[in-house]
Amino acid sequence: MTWRAFITLVLAFLGVAGLMLFVNGSGPHAETSSWVQTNGKAPTATKKAQQRQARSNSTSSHEKKAPGKKSEPATGAAPKAGGNDAAYFAYDQGQFITALKLAQEAADKGDPAAHTLIGRIYAEGRGVPRDLQQSAKWYARGAELGDINAVFAYGLILAEGRGIDKDRSKAAELFEKAALTGHPSANYNLGLLFLSGKGKPENHYRAAQHIAYAAEKGVAAAQYDLAGLYQNGTGVPNDAVQASKWLSRAAEAGMAAAQFEYGVMLLRGLG
Repeated sequence: MTWRAFITLVLAFLGVAGLMLFVNGSGPHAETSSWVQTNGKAPTATKKAQQRQARSNSTSSHEKKAPGKKSEPATGAAPKAGGNDAAYFAYDQGQFITALKLAQEAADKGDPAAHTLIGRIYAEGRGVPRDLQQSAKWYARGAELGDINAVFAYGLILAEGRGIDKDRSKAAELFEKAALTGHPSANYNLGLLFLSGKGKPENHYRAAQHIAYAAEKGVAAAQYDLAGLYQNGTGVPNDAVQASKWLSRAAEAGMAAAQFEYGVMLLRGLG
């Protein structure tokens, strides 16, 4: 077999295998492996993707709004405790015991975001034994006090059943509350619930709205799933060009599955 024939055979194999993967395996999924956590470590984005994200976070009269939101959406960035970021600074520096002590002092004064940080410390086991029940308790209190990041985090715990009983309906309420503030990942996870019909009535159109909003805000998993929605015509028109566009953005953001599937699309000239 000549070198050229071998390359042709490999490309043909990748094209067929990859196309099947994209059609059958890249559609949105709504189980716990899909939940996006803003506190988790995200893939490192390329410079181009970072620039796009910076543009999407800037205030613009043409900026896409969260479904049902009347005012400009928030970026979803974690707030500092009561204007005093000492606990967060200590956390970022890896001084977790100090961060916990400072956060507890702020929490005793009723600071909502301090409760959220304590919940995160227990959830991740930073400087203390990992304790999902304690994490749920602190997130729940932070949510009661109105911290949107706590609202979102507690929704995740309920959706996954981590440390407490799983309750998708309650999780949906919390995701919706956070989504209305413009929280990108809350919009994405709410979209997953609409997509699966678990916690929300199955509604592919509403699912696509929320997932599209999160995709516009730079959530790689949402970009990847939005590509699947366009590929399959789920809640949106079947559109190979849009599928390619969103798959490329997820690939730029560092998602390995998207990078592979987008490479296959380029080889095959799809979209």
